[in-house]
Amino acid sequence: MLPHKHLIYGTIFFGIIYFLFPSLGELNIFIAWISSWLIIDLDHYLRFLIKTKSLNPLKFWKWSMQQKNKWKEIKDKKDYKLPIFIFHGIEFLGLIFIFSFIWPILIWVFYGFCFHLVFDFYHLVKKSIPVYSKTSPVYTWQKNKNKKEL
Repeated sequence: MLPHKHLIYGTIFFGIIYFLFPSLGELNIFIAWISSWLIIDLDHYLRFLIKTKSLNPLKFWKWSMQQKNKWKEIKDKKDYKLPIFIFHGIEFLGLIFIFSFIWPILIWVFYGFCFHLVFDFYHLVKKSIPVYSKTSPVYTWQKNKNKKEL
């Protein structure tokens, strides 16, 4: 799912949550909101950085759209590696949840990430892309063995 859709859905959802439950606090809702569309997707930028050695955000957007278009053109997708996103998975979610007992503010990051992943899962199912690609980076890495690069 494209970032602007996560931004819109996150803004609506966490805006409603804040309106209904203002006692949760502005900072907490802000952290959940920004985690739901920006922080979790920093792994996409990290992937770009590793692959291209560039920090340019405009090149990142162009490269991302090129990758998306290449993927659309592939007929037999099961022969190709899926991208690995380290923040999109149960391993990272588990770490955030565990660390939230030490730093309680992280529970709001956890909520934001979970919200984001619900929409990613929907998008993957709709596009017939294996859901494991955004469930576990470790499992994706294992499944990618002996497959072609995009």
